[in-house]
Amino acid sequence: MAFITNGTIGRDLAVTETTAGDTVGNTVSTTDGIFMYVRATAALTQYDYVCVDEAYAAIRGTKAAVDDGHSVGVAQVAFAASAYGYVQMTGNGGNVRVRASAAADSTLYTTASAGILDDTSTSQTRVLGIGIVTAQTSTGTGNQNAIMNWPRGATI
Repeated sequence: MAFITNGTIGRDLAVTETTAGDTVGNTVSTTDGIFMYVRATAALTQYDYVCVDEAYAAIRGTKAAVDDGHSVGVAQVAFAASAYGYVQMTGNGGNVRVRASAAADSTLYTTASAGILDDTSTSQTRVLGIGIVTAQTSTGTGNQNAIMNWPRGATI
């Protein structure tokens, strides 16, 4: 897990909270990239790609939210509904959920399944600034190491 190198020293990136322990929208630099403090409006599965709106509310990523221009990050820990915590916005060392057979170093797109990316573009939106390092070889959804650079929809 990443360690904070500046910003809010002493915070644990692997912990979610029922009350805000930081200012939503605050970003911290870490050994693995930049993380943003958000409030989950619904439960988030560990490694979901998430969409963060202008109030720093995070939802499991969807095509509609990406098309609306919401920021994209990845939940490195699971969140309960209404919980506060950090999601990764840049860097490496984190994982993201992808569909079966997603290829390494390929363009990733939204899917009909919230929180999951894939390399199939049919009726979906391209997500710029994120890629996986290793192909997903299993027959189901899996978690793969990702490199992120402020991911966002290509329609913006």
